[in-house]
Amino acid sequence: VEEVYSDMLREKKEIVAYEDLEDLHGELPQRIFEWFPKERAHRDILIKTISRDVPFAREFSKRNRGLLRETKFITAPKFKTDINIYGDKVALIDLQGETQFAVLIENHNLAETMRTVWQQLWDKLGPVVG
Repeated sequence: VEEVYSDMLREKKEIVAYEDLEDLHGELPQRIFEWFPKERAHRDILIKTISRDVPFAREFSKRNRGLLRETKFITAPKFKTDINIYGDKVALIDLQGETQFAVLIENHNLAETMRTVWQQLWDKLGPVVG
């Protein structure tokens, strides 16, 4: 999981994501949860997220400007995963299982399809937060 987050930093491409900040905060090792957003912003990598609308995510999003983030919210059950699309890569991260793991797919067509589906939902959601 940590290696996939590091790959996002090395790639230096805009990231679009589906995230559940409440689960990320509760399941991702704290050092990664604190390190990644700051390091990503420091490297000038924008992340645009579709996040599950929960109080923790609303509170975290107050820091969006400083963390180079844009967020739109969706009412949904727990996502249970973190999905990040950047460059020609799709990172599928499962933090809920007994063993956390990530699958990184590097394929231009898959990344473009996932980005298109993400963009369709993004365009239908409310205003950007942050």
